[in-house]
Amino acid sequence: MPELINYVDEYIIKAFLVWGITILFSGTFLMLIVIIFHKIYIERRKKALSSLIEGYRAALKSEVPPRIDKPRRALEYEALTDVVIDLMDEPGREKKRDLKAFARECRLPEHYQRSLKSGNRLKKLVAIESLGLLRLAELKPFFKSLLEKALSEKRKDEEMLARIVLALGLVADSRDDLAVINRALLDPQFRSSKFKEYLYTRIVASFAAAGKEPVLEQIIEGLAEDTSLPLHLKKDIIGACGLAGMSGAVGPIKKCFGHFKNSPLMRISCIRALGALSPAHAYELISAHPFDEDWRVRAIYARAFTGWEYFYDNYRVRPIVVNAEKPESARERVLRPGAHPGVAEREKELSAVRERYAGNIFRILNEYLHDKHYFVRMNAARSLASLGREGLKVLTDNLQSTDRFTRELAHFMLKEVQINA
Repeated sequence: MPELINYVDEYIIKAFLVWGITILFSGTFLMLIVIIFHKIYIERRKKALSSLIEGYRAALKSEVPPRIDKPRRALEYEALTDVVIDLMDEPGREKKRDLKAFARECRLPEHYQRSLKSGNRLKKLVAIESLGLLRLAELKPFFKSLLEKALSEKRKDEEMLARIVLALGLVADSRDDLAVINRALLDPQFRSSKFKEYLYTRIVASFAAAGKEPVLEQIIEGLAEDTSLPLHLKKDIIGACGLAGMSGAVGPIKKCFGHFKNSPLMRISCIRALGALSPAHAYELISAHPFDEDWRVRAIYARAFTGWEYFYDNYRVRPIVVNAEKPESARERVLRPGAHPGVAEREKELSAVRERYAGNIFRILNEYLHDKHYFVRMNAARSLASLGREGLKVLTDNLQSTDRFTRELAHFMLKEVQINA
């Protein structure tokens, strides 16, 4: 039987293999050279950027007005923008006003507006983010036009749309601004609930900076009856009020809690927000009907008296940190939610609620320990463990419970308290 080798010239095969190996080796060597040069370029660029940032920071902090040459290269624009954004986040209205005037003088907005004409998508995303973080009120019409254009496109670029919405949110201060922003947020598939909450925390801060808090409070006041907004967005707005420490929203939140009785997620959002704003009002709602039909609501109720940290620190939006040793950039620092106002006052109020209604609180938590759902029982046990001797006594009493799950949970939590003591 004839073999395949009889029909193929072995010299041709050898030549083909040598040619293929040579091509692969050359390609690998070329890639290695490109990687080395790219690494050298990135390191040199990073070093140059750091040097520029240090120089600009020193100049902006030491002199008023600062003696800085107008930037000419893209790297200079990037460094100067980062410094301006970083310093703008420091307290002081006059300082922010001076920095914005300096940004206009150096024509930073014009530079990034030109960058939006680039064919590089990443460059355009950075440009939108930079324009937003500069927080220049005169850019509002520009952001609105960009948003209208992005929403009208058949194939929407969700990442670009999110950057534009956030940029507009950072300078929003009127009903019209919110109407434009809400157009993008009506779609339940657009971004996550956390993104929308975070966006509205920046909107709250923007209204406050412009002295328009009463306008926003009026809008929140009519939230329950507003038929133009879907329930999922109302829920996120309520959550943002708690995150932003908007004390004027307590009344509207309580109104939403009673208005949306058939929405467990809305009730959860209301209780979380109230817990961050006013624990006394949160307890008032919980004590009226502590045994909700939905286990998720009962699980939130069971953690209502754990402490301030649950309602804010564990509920806030945190940026994802890939490398904990890497220092925060100016942009990351601005986008991180700031310290919640009145933390000490809220914790003091929560302590007063615990002391005043102790008997009823422990009765409710004891009932939750026997709940049919695991998360309700677990949250109740954690709350009791955090409530001092009285809470530990309730757990100790349940070591003799006829319910095996309650006994084991009480034993586990008491052991955990001993380990952490």
